[in-house]
Amino acid sequence: GKQEKRDEQVQFAAFKQFCDDTTVDKKRAIKEAEEKIEVLKADIESHVAHAARLTKEIAEHDADIATWKGDSKAATNVRAIDKANYD
Repeated sequence: GKQEKRDEQVQFAAFKQFCDDTTVDKKRAIKEAEEKIEVLKADIESHVAHAARLTKEIAEHDADIATWKGDSKAATNVRAIDKANYD
């Protein structure tokens, strides 16, 4: 009986040590993951702002392209009229 009790105490102590070690490891891993999450959230926020800025720039460039196409078409029409008057 006493040997069984002693064996059980040793086994329990080993299990408790395992649990304590695992708890420390898991808490550290959770803390590191939470820090990484914060960094990634900041990265996402930065990239969203960058994407918004680029979207605005693209819209401005699209407007410039539309203006240039209109100017080109108008100039082509003027040249065609001038050519017709010259011929």
